[in-house]
Amino acid sequence: MKVFISWSKARSRRFGMALRDWLPEIIQQVQPWISSEDIDKGQRWAIEVGAKLGEMSQGLICVTPDNLREPWLNFEAGALAKSIDDSRVRPVLLGVQPSELTGPLALFQATVATDREDMFRLVASLNAACSAPLDTGRLERAFERNWDDYLRKLSAVEEAELGQPEVSAKRSQEDMIGEILERLREVQRSVESARNVEGELRPQEILLADGTPVRTGMRVFVPGWGIGRVARAISVATFGAPNEGMLTLYLHNGEVLERVRASDLRRPTPEEHAVAGTIPLQDVGTANG
Repeated sequence: MKVFISWSKARSRRFGMALRDWLPEIIQQVQPWISSEDIDKGQRWAIEVGAKLGEMSQGLICVTPDNLREPWLNFEAGALAKSIDDSRVRPVLLGVQPSELTGPLALFQATVATDREDMFRLVASLNAACSAPLDTGRLERAFERNWDDYLRKLSAVEEAELGQPEVSAKRSQEDMIGEILERLREVQRSVESARNVEGELRPQEILLADGTPVRTGMRVFVPGWGIGRVARAISVATFGAPNEGMLTLYLHNGEVLERVRASDLRRPTPEEHAVAGTIPLQDVGTANG
């Protein structure tokens, strides 16, 4: 059974190589494949990996702290899921916790590389996918026999990492500029959504339940009270979220209602207008104020 091992950056590659050497010691049918070129090198990697993906039945993604935020990682996870059933794609985490995964990676069942039980579950799932799987007893014995060797391989990966020059954790200028541009685009989209047909910015209107814009002095029908007149309207709306506004209303009997939701009201019918008669209007404020 062929297993695709995906990696990027030195630590992840060393981890992938350790898995490549260790897995066949437990399950001889497993044939791991790891790319010889880092994916950051672009086209050569893409051609090689693209050819191999069609041959693979399982995929492991080596996730480490230094490649966790790499944009390609989620892209690669998606590419693997399209070529291989997504239940057969597993991020294997070294120095990373499942709660730290974001994007498509978070959708897969992750394995913690240093967790003995987690790693056995991974090996058991690979074994179950083989054409002639080992029985549980043989698999457990093989796993136990090779676990210490696996830990030594992980120690070698970490020791090699400690020997590497420290790399600044600061984000690259290109990364920061990209985020700034994306935020600017989001602001621009918000501004555009708030423009009217003439292209002028306008505040969000307060609307009644029937879609009528609220205006100071207009008559409205208040369920349970009858006809009232709008004295003041305070908008609590945001762009793109109409109908959110609180009104102060004067009723025909002289009572005042405060903090009435505009979305609970409507324009009265002609018959309701006739019955209400004259409604006094005092202390009028400004709609959308």
